[in-house]
Amino acid sequence: MLPSKIFAKEYIYEVGGTNTSADANTIEYPDGSKFIVYHGEYAAWKDNKGDYGREKCIGYVLVNKDKSADVHFRCIASNQNGDTFWTTRNRKSVVEEGGGGINTYTAGTGKYKKMVGIKCPYGVQYHEDIVWYTHKCKLN
Repeated sequence: MLPSKIFAKEYIYEVGGTNTSADANTIEYPDGSKFIVYHGEYAAWKDNKGDYGREKCIGYVLVNKDKSADVHFRCIASNQNGDTFWTTRNRKSVVEEGGGGINTYTAGTGKYKKMVGIKCPYGVQYHEDIVWYTHKCKLN
């Protein structure tokens, strides 16, 4: 018999939306580095459990002179039934336009209460004013 951990369930969360310069406040430095604060608009999301809804994120991106990025966001999302969850997203990437990091569930209502404390690896990619984001979690 195989250990039950091999059969851990996956939770996959996907977001697609826009990320325009109107959503950002930027300070640029003489060395080419930038500090950008995004206040975000709502984006659409779906997961592999049949839920969907809207998400809003606020955060900052520090673009270093070598074009690497330190990124920190806080997000709130609600599903079609009004259950809500809050997350933090942190990444250090070699490029500003995308990379991988960790999404952490920090609070939740309804079905998302059980997600609090779960950390999920994520990937994000930007192209012009479009952003694609996916995280995948192991649920026991």
